[in-house]
Amino acid sequence: MPRLEATATAANVKKLDPDAYGVKKRDGWCKLVLGDQEFKTRQEPGKLDPQWEETFTFEVCDPATQKLQCSFYLGDVQIGVTNEFILSVLKKGLATYKGMAVPGGKVDFMLKAVDFGVVEEEQEEESADWMDFCGAEGAMAEAEDEDEAKEEEKKEETKEGVFHLTATATAANVKKLDPDAYGVKKRDGWCKLVLGNQEFKTRQEVGKLDPMWEETFTFEVTDPATQKLQCSFYLGDVQIGVTNEFILSVLKKGLATYKGMAVPGGKVDFMLKAVDFGVEEEEKEEESADWMSFV
Repeated sequence: MPRLEATATAANVKKLDPDAYGVKKRDGWCKLVLGDQEFKTRQEPGKLDPQWEETFTFEVCDPATQKLQCSFYLGDVQIGVTNEFILSVLKKGLATYKGMAVPGGKVDFMLKAVDFGVVEEEQEEESADWMDFCGAEGAMAEAEDEDEAKEEEKKEETKEGVFHLTATATAANVKKLDPDAYGVKKRDGWCKLVLGNQEFKTRQEVGKLDPMWEETFTFEVTDPATQKLQCSFYLGDVQIGVTNEFILSVLKKGLATYKGMAVPGGKVDFMLKAVDFGVEEEEKEEESADWMSFV
């Protein structure tokens, strides 16, 4: 039977007002459910930023239809709603980062389709299908002549205007990193975000392997269909991991979208919002399955 590995990594709800939710015990934990299988993380006493790094293995009967349900609690009080992650979009054998927004913050997971999911050789074909929903140039090359002409016209109209993207660098956690192995002298965590010729940097958190910035930057976007946001993480003057690129054409208009970037020893968290461009809300049902594969 196919297997799914789900890792509950950490949460941060420090912006939550526990009293407003009737929280008596600030012991953060998660519940993960798939069918009749249920797992719970340990409770971190008094923690609004618990770190679990606990991995659970589920048996999957039908990857095409089943969804993993995840809930976050403080003591016996559920914070936010139960989130569902679609399994059919996971890539076989590849750990995929998933973020769950909850009141006051977020919860982080890593999901891995051990022996099911999209196989690597199908990636190019499915990427083209997905890009077609977003009106991207690569998919238009395979469209019929009439559709291609319409998409080209839309693209030209887009280029005439300037759109806006807000990018929030929220936090990072690389406590599992060995700084000496990377020649790190200053453990001051910070991020660099680049779009075209626009560049922003977060402040440096001195001596922090788990910096929290919550800094928001606004970029001008001239071509949402092709431009990508580049993000890099540093400790002092040493870059940790590779520069990550986030595709803008899949963002939903006006909706803040959680993005996670895996780096050696941990992860970096971002929130991206296409202020005045992106996928319209009415297209949500048709495009959601493809979009979720990149979240």
